[in-house]
Amino acid sequence: MDLPAAPTKVEAPKLQELKKLLEVDIASQPDWPDLTGDVRLLRFLRGYDCNPQAAADAYIKMLRWRTENGVDDIHQDIETNNLQLSFDNIPDGACRDQNGAPGSAEAQ
Repeated sequence: MDLPAAPTKVEAPKLQELKKLLEVDIASQPDWPDLTGDVRLLRFLRGYDCNPQAAADAYIKMLRWRTENGVDDIHQDIETNNLQLSFDNIPDGACRDQNGAPGSAEAQ
């Protein structure tokens, strides 16, 4: 099922609540839309049944994981050196987490 990129009428106030809960956490992050933008926050909100607190808890856990694994350093290297990424050579099913859930990437 394709979900709209923009929040629905039901999601919009929940998104604002999520942003308020994450205000300090987001302010401490690089200004990368794929990390702190509405599309990313909506993914968390939708993934946690429009529960802003549950989505915020998961988002904070994700930020911690990024820090522990140096993901933002890699992202910064990509930005700084204008590296082009290609997913053409990654076989289907290769991008899975430790629980077998598929990874994803959005085009920028």
